[in-house]
Parts: sequence; structure tokens; C-alpha cells
Amino acid sequence: MTRYERHILAVGDDGGFDVEGRVVAVLDSPKAGERQVTALVEIAETVVGTPTPTTFEDVSEGVETFFCGEPKADDEPCEREVDDPDDICWQH
Repeated sequence: MTRYERHILAVGDDGGFDVEGRVVAVLDSPKAGERQVTALVEIAETVVGTPTPTTFEDVSEGVETFFCGEPKADDEPCEREVDDPDDICWQH
């Protein structure tokens, strides 16, 4: 199972940065001398420290799910889940 995480990475003097995993997208690059970059990182299954449970319980009762809703290229609303009703996803 692959997991994706948003990481804020410190940029070294050589312009590089250390990351455990593969950078999928740079979300925010350094501006005006900043020394950090925000990136979407793919974390391989072997790096994920949380074991996968052998059984699953449905604990979703009473939990609200919110979606981005911003228009995609085909003018359909984005269906990515977000934390709050007014939030938009990382891509929008």
C-alpha cells in the first residue's frame, strides 16, 4: 500500500533536500530566500511504520465527509475529500 504525505522540507546550501520517499509534486517552491519547499511525497509500504490491521471496524457513523467541489478541467466538481466544508484540495 502506498501512502502520500505533504512534507515541508528544508533546502540545503546546495539547493537539494533530504526526503524519505519519492517526491511526486512540488506544491510550493522557495521564494525570496526561503529555505524550505512543500512537496507531496510518496511513501512506500516498507517505510510506513503503522501496521495494517487484520480486521476493520466501521466507525464512520456520525462522521461528516466534505469534498473539494472545485471545478475540474471537464467542469465536473472535484470529489477529493477535505477536512472542513470550506476547504479545497491540494490541487485546487
